Amino acid sequence: MKRFFANIFKFGVVAFVFYIVGLFIFSRFLPSKRRPNLIIELGHNNIRLQEVKKYNNLDILFLGSSHAYRGFDTRIFINKGYQVFNLGSSAQTPLQTEVLLERYLKTTSPQFVVFEVSPMLFSNEGVESSIDLINNDLNDFSSLKLVLEQRNIKVLNTFLYRSIHDLLFNKTTLDTKSLSLGKQNHYHKGGYMSKDLSFYSYETFKRETLQFREAQLKAFDRILKKLNKSEINYVLVQAPITKAKYNSILNNDYFDSLMQTKGSYYNFNKIVKLDDSLHFYDAHHLNQNGVDIFNKKFMDLVLKNKE
Repeated sequence: MKRFFANIFKFGVVAFVFYIVGLFIFSRFLPSKRRPNLIIELGHNNIRLQEVKKYNNLDILFLGSSHAYRGFDTRIFINKGYQVFNLGSSAQTPLQTEVLLERYLKTTSPQFVVFEVSPMLFSNEGVESSIDLINNDLNDFSSLKLVLEQRNIKVLNTFLYRSIHDLLFNKTTLDTKSLSLGKQNHYHKGGYMSKDLSFYSYETFKRETLQFREAQLKAFDRILKKLNKSEINYVLVQAPITKAKYNSILNNDYFDSLMQTKGSYYNFNKIVKLDDSLHFYDAHHLNQNGVDIFNKKFMDLVLKNKE
């Protein structure tokens, strides 16, 4: 019996080694379209997660999805005298926000946290954001917890590849010169991503009631508990999206009522007056004209009250 289990163990080790070797072979010789379960491309979050390590004693730390890093213009806040950093990332759900806070809350030491929340993110499994985080930041036990929580082959493969790659080679880092953002996108100090001015063309969306995932709700509660324990004031903000998209979500009022039980909450879809065709470049994201209006209203309404 002992010999049987020993053989099973040896087989498992050999199979694991071959699996890892296969990942590296696929990454080397197959284009990304031909390996959909192995996503290892780096992005602008690589620059953001290098830059945040240089920040401490922040006045404001922004958290959330692309609604955050494309919605809160750090240049505007810096010009007003605030020390800020935007730690938003693509499709960031509470599961990834929790990891980022475990790594960077203590070092950035913010006085105030702006946590961008959206009903769409609470209904999202978070696979895209986990892959983005694993590819562009260090990998530790928190990364492993994401893998175990999500049980997704893409997340697992990315974690295995990046962990072994970073163990054998130096962590790959990018800068704004080496990163291809396209001609229209521009990364700015403090984590903000701007886009050349463009405008949204109307489209229709299927009306739906979003189902919020228990794992995301639990992670969200742990984040707020951590902020409260650290005695850091925070505000929950739903950033504006187009009326076309917002009105397609049937349980917005329920989400508002849920967030209101968690702390100070502002739904800027109901506060700031914006035009879909003038102030957005797609259904989810403000163009720079919209960002300027939203940020001014946020500062007048939230930051002045905080002071």
